[in-house]
Amino acid sequence: MKKLSLTLTLAMMALMLRPPGQAAASEGSAADAEQETAALAAQGNAAEAVAHSPAATHTCMFNFTTGAGDTLLTYCVTANGNIAHLETPQSIEHIAVGTIGEGYGICDAGSNTRYFDYADFGDSGNWLPPTVLQQNATTVKIARTTSDGIYTLTQTITEVPGILPWVRVAMTLKNNSAIHRAALLVRYADVDSDGLALNNFDTTVDSAFGWNSLSGGDGFGLEIQNVGKAELVGPLAFSHPQGPDPCDPTTTPVLQTGTDGSIGIL
Repeated sequence: MKKLSLTLTLAMMALMLRPPGQAAASEGSAADAEQETAALAAQGNAAEAVAHSPAATHTCMFNFTTGAGDTLLTYCVTANGNIAHLETPQSIEHIAVGTIGEGYGICDAGSNTRYFDYADFGDSGNWLPPTVLQQNATTVKIARTTSDGIYTLTQTITEVPGILPWVRVAMTLKNNSAIHRAALLVRYADVDSDGLALNNFDTTVDSAFGWNSLSGGDGFGLEIQNVGKAELVGPLAFSHPQGPDPCDPTTTPVLQTGTDGSIGIL
């Protein structure tokens, strides 16, 4: 029997809502600072409440940089294929703030078996060690097979330079078994844009994004967008920072403001 695979190709890029070089907005009030502190503390509590295997990590293993100033993109990838830090433009961090959450999940729709790795926000513990298939100045390709041998997820994460640089994430899911299977594949990121835990969140037909508006910050955000041909269940915007349940990724399908949330593509 032919073993088929599914490839989901995504773009992770910055939203820059103020012109390059424009002065930043003034700092928020003491009340805003207290809310930020409370949100970051809540992130830590949420991360401690979920299971972590010894393999879960946010430690950077592969580092990439292109451009400078307003065209700077610098990010890193863990041994397991999580993007644990993403800065663009210069000095604007979107992920490595407080508790670090970014990664991937699979749901076997027949058995409801979950396989996921969300860095600090836990993992399912049913993965074999990752294997690096390719590594150079712009790309890292990592394969990881589930411990039951059923699926192999291969991630190719590539730096794309330019005036608006972005990260290309191609995830190919292969069914290694001899039977037909239906599966869901999700990519997720806890957005803490410009170092702030509280952001705004929304979706379009093929993208999800979290951002800070000029009235409450510097006007930056992070977007995840489908740029491939995979059949989308939909973009996801969550009202919580932790990773979604791959078999039941309950989303909030309305504009959210001032929320410690996260984004994804399913």
